[in-house]
Amino acid sequence: MYASVGSILPLLLFGNFLAIALPKESLEAALGVTGAEALAKYTSPVGTLWTLIPSNYHNHAACLFIFLTLLLLLAARFAARSMPTLSRKRKRSLVERKSYVQNHVKTKKAALYKEYLQQSVAAHDI
Repeated sequence: MYASVGSILPLLLFGNFLAIALPKESLEAALGVTGAEALAKYTSPVGTLWTLIPSNYHNHAACLFIFLTLLLLLAARFAARSMPTLSRKRKRSLVERKSYVQNHVKTKKAALYKEYLQQSVAAHDI
């Protein structure tokens, strides 16, 4: 979760910068009409927040966003380390169960369904 937020935040800021800095015709040529409208639509909340920050503090806000992004990416890295993983024994047993289901259970199910269809057709013909 932290990695996605840490990755999306700079992308939103960059998208907002593109939506504001480039002329509308250039965006439409690069992204198409619907792409340019989508970019403007999705980055409008970021643009609104950016206009609330006084222009004297834009550099401070950009540094804060960079710091926040790095902090979230570090939190994601440490959170991923603490997630439990499966042991080799457990992985092997899951692979064995999967192969058993694919080889035995599914073939038996298909055979039983075929038999059921034959019986229902035979009963319907009578």
